[in-house]
Amino acid sequence: MGIFFIILAVLIIISAVLKFSKLQESIDLIKASSKYIEDKSEILFIPVILFGVSFVYFTVWLYTVINLYSCGSISTLPKALPFGNFTPDPVITYLIVYQFFMFFWSMMFLNLATDFIVGSACSIWYFTRS
Repeated sequence: MGIFFIILAVLIIISAVLKFSKLQESIDLIKASSKYIEDKSEILFIPVILFGVSFVYFTVWLYTVINLYSCGSISTLPKALPFGNFTPDPVITYLIVYQFFMFFWSMMFLNLATDFIVGSACSIWYFTRS
């Protein structure tokens, strides 16, 4: 068992030596990122704005789903009084499933749009700096 771990350690050291150029590229990328944050610190507000927009969208979406779910019929059984039995309409069930799909799609769109905005702003800064 010890021989296995020695061989594994040697393979990890060899791969680290061979990947040193990639490590240097990563260090250069982190340096450029820190220079960008130092130069354009207002980019840090983009995720905060995204959170606010996402929160507002979530509250509107939740209100819509609750209202959709409340559309249905209440049937009262004589032996079940004072409680009724609520059954949502089948069309409303499909609309709720659609709302869930659109919620996840819209949230991912907002997330990826924010990634695009930050990435393009960084690219423009990097290639136009003097």
